[in-house]
Amino acid sequence: LVVANIIAPVLIRLFEDGLRDTVSPKGNLILSGILGEQLPGILTLLDGHGFTLKTQRQQGEWIGLWGKREN
Repeated sequence: LVVANIIAPVLIRLFEDGLRDTVSPKGNLILSGILGEQLPGILTLLDGHGFTLKTQRQQGEWIGLWGKREN
C-alpha cells in the first residue's frame, strides 16, 4: 500500500520518477490532494501506469482516489 496526500503536479513528477514501481503488483495506491480540474490528468496517468480506479471520493474541493495496480 502506498499513500500520497500531495498536489497533482508533484504526483505527476513522482510517477515520472518511478512511483508505480513502489507499488507491488496487485497492490493498492491511495492518492489525495487532487483538485477537480486536475482529476482528468491524474486518471489518465493512473491508467497509463497500469492502475485501475476502484474508488473516488470528494470532500469540498479535494478529491481522493484508490487505485489498484493490475500488473
